[in-house]
Formats: sequence, C-alpha cells, structure tokens
Amino acid sequence: ASRALERLRLRLPAQPLPPQERYRLGAELGRGGMGRVVEAFDLQLGRTVALKEVLPKGGRSIVRRFEREIQLTARLEHPSIVPLYDAGVTADGRPFYVMRRVSGRPLDELLARARGLDERLTLLPALLAALDAIAHAHRRGVIHRDLKPQNILVGELGETVVIDWGLAKVIGEEDTPSIEPAISAADSLQTQVGSVFGTPGFMSPEQARGEELGTRVDVYALGATLYQLLAGTPPH
Repeated sequence: ASRALERLRLRLPAQPLPPQERYRLGAELGRGGMGRVVEAFDLQLGRTVALKEVLPKGGRSIVRRFEREIQLTARLEHPSIVPLYDAGVTADGRPFYVMRRVSGRPLDELLARARGLDERLTLLPALLAALDAIAHAHRRGVIHRDLKPQNILVGELGETVVIDWGLAKVIGEEDTPSIEPAISAADSLQTQVGSVFGTPGFMSPEQARGEELGTRVDVYALGATLYQLLAGTPPH
C-alpha cells in the first residue's frame, strides 16, 4: 500500500494545474444557445471528463444563468444526477464546470428504436430512476423545468442520468432577467421564448402561460414522458 501511494505521488504534479492547463479539450458532445459540452481529458488526475462552458457569444444574463446552473448542480448529489467535479473560468473569462463523462443514449433515441410496446416497457426502469432523481431535487427545493426524454440519459452500464439543469431554479426565487434575443425553439440544450422556459410538448399549461412554477411542472413532464413510453408518441 505504501509503494502504491508513493507511485501515485510521483504521478501527481507538485502544484495543482491552473484550469487553462489542466483540461485538454476534445470532441464536442452537444451545443445549445447558452453553452456547449465537450469531452476533455483531466491531465492532473488522468481521466476523461465532460466540460461544459458558456459560448463566446453569451451575454451577461446567460453568464449569470450558467453560474446559477453550477451552484444548483453542485447541491444535488444523487446517483442519477451527474456529479460536479470542478468549476472555474476559461482564459478569456467564460465560466465552465467539469462533470463525469457519461457514455450512453438519450431516452428519446431508445424509444424511437424500440419495436413495439414490449421493448419500450424495458425502458421503464430508466424512467423510474429519473423520477427518483427529480424527487431528490424537489426535496432540496429545486425544479428542473425542462424534463423530456432527450434529457434522460441511459448509460452503457445501465445507469440512468438526468442531464441539462440549465433551466433549473430554486422554488420561490426569481428568474434571471433575460436581456438577450430569444433562443430558437429548435435549440438542443434549452428553449426560451420571452420569460417562458421549457420545451413545447412537455410543458405544463401553467409553464406555457409563464406563471409561477412549482414541483408539479416536473411531474407533468414526467407524465408526458411516461405517455410517450407507453404510446410510442408524445402527448402533443
């Protein structure tokens, strides 16, 4: 054991690497109006991770929303919520955070590939795991606000992870004011139309009306996802 610890000490740098030097960026995994996710290699710990950063075009309100996403992600510790490893600022001043790299497919893709109800029902445990993760978030006063099959990832080892907490908020807190142009409804990471946030087809009526939201908005979205699992098509 002592020799193993000594070998580990020899591999680690004497001083922690600054963020600009610690992560070697690789292929882009996803992009939206607020930011992008890229595969990265942590040179300090020798492991592959996922790094999410604000896009260069992001304005002040986008940066504030992204910083809020970091805070909310850090407070949610659950097996079906991606753990946050690190956070910082890029060389040009854009915030980023680092999380576990999850290899898998989104639930919407798996539902589309399923042949019939019997195959879709095999994906029910993944939805139940997502439900448990959202219940955990609700107990901590956090609502996701953009639940849909695309944001439920089923890993290669069978694990389920609820991703993309960019629209999450603490119940009772005011939203970050939007001063940038509206983001396209086709955006893969978030949809924003004025002060209405979410994805058409999975938004509750009160969410579509831009009203004050509670945990029921996520329950509605999970119900819409269950509908798609059972019927093969979204409810709307």
